[in-house]
Amino acid sequence: MLLLVYLPFGMLLFSVRVIYSIEVYILSCILPKDSIFRQYLLRPMSIIMGIFIRTEQSQSDESDVKIVVANYTTHFDHAVMQLVHPYHMVSTWNLSEVTLWLFGYNDMGAKQGKEVLIRNTKKYLKDASVPLLIFPEGETTNGKCGLLKFSAWPFSLENKVQPVAIKVQRPLFNVPLSLVHSNVVSDIFWLLFFPITIFHLSYLPVQQIGDDEDSDEFSKRVQKMIARKLNMQATNYTHADKLELVKKIAANKNKNINDRPPVKQSRDSLDHMTKQVMNVLPHVSDHVIRNDLALTKDVELTISNILEGKICQEQDFLQPEKQNTQQQNFNKSSSHVNPVDPQLKISNKSPINVSIVICSNILSNEYLINLLTFRLLFLLNFNLFLLYG
Repeated sequence: MLLLVYLPFGMLLFSVRVIYSIEVYILSCILPKDSIFRQYLLRPMSIIMGIFIRTEQSQSDESDVKIVVANYTTHFDHAVMQLVHPYHMVSTWNLSEVTLWLFGYNDMGAKQGKEVLIRNTKKYLKDASVPLLIFPEGETTNGKCGLLKFSAWPFSLENKVQPVAIKVQRPLFNVPLSLVHSNVVSDIFWLLFFPITIFHLSYLPVQQIGDDEDSDEFSKRVQKMIARKLNMQATNYTHADKLELVKKIAANKNKNINDRPPVKQSRDSLDHMTKQVMNVLPHVSDHVIRNDLALTKDVELTISNILEGKICQEQDFLQPEKQNTQQQNFNKSSSHVNPVDPQLKISNKSPINVSIVICSNILSNEYLINLLTFRLLFLLNFNLFLLYG
């Protein structure tokens, strides 16, 4: 109800912020990534976009640490962290040179294999004056239930790493930060739509690899450390497992709902729906699924509730030593999942589609483009005047 009341104001706020965010983005591309002036200029401007940052520093010395690792909550975590300290990013995807420049990534040869990636990154670190920021999970999570398994390769680059625990909150609105099928466009829309998004950055004590540890054991220890700080579970699920789950959900949505007979609310239908949910999410206990199905009467809605962490407190997580068995069962079940048909269709007039139309109209208007250029130059001159008198 509160979201419906806020909707008109949110759309107006988004329309204003989307123009302002273009100015901020242009400045972030112009200014050097390792410039302190860049942080002092962009951090106050980010407040207008609703981004508030709270930091918690540890007592350890991090001046000589060249690797910073953090959990991955949203698609713009790296941009927020660069407002606090200058960092460089390593691209582990096969991206074009233009995309690498636009998002501030460094190409270390990831598309040529992990060995080339590690060799080029170590070579880069020898003369690097700015730390590398790496997200070992590889994919975003909702930041409520558990962390994905950390990749071991970032922990083989240096003997010491700086762990950072990221927690994101949106006051007043109980809206998930990142859904299992969300993308960069949708995350940016909700960031500009809601009034405030608070990022809590906790810089934990610097960790050093032990004499009897390898990179895999080192990564698990740091993962558990960040999970304890966030009161979450350190799972053995990888980013590949999440991508597989996204493919299953996408395949289910493509199936025509008319191909399925009407569901009768009986014990047999409840057992059938419970089995469908367990085929997609085998790690969730039977009674948790049944309790939620009794309320929702919908398979897809129950899956969404579990993935978004709405019934996270009721889940029965197994002990860490049993998670390997969970992972094997999950992989086996992926080959014979029963399709689950969606009962909700996304309207063509959703807020995200409306925002895209608004942006295209703005960019096609010559007057607004000139106004945008004038505002950009004015902001730059005004900030230079504040800094240098």
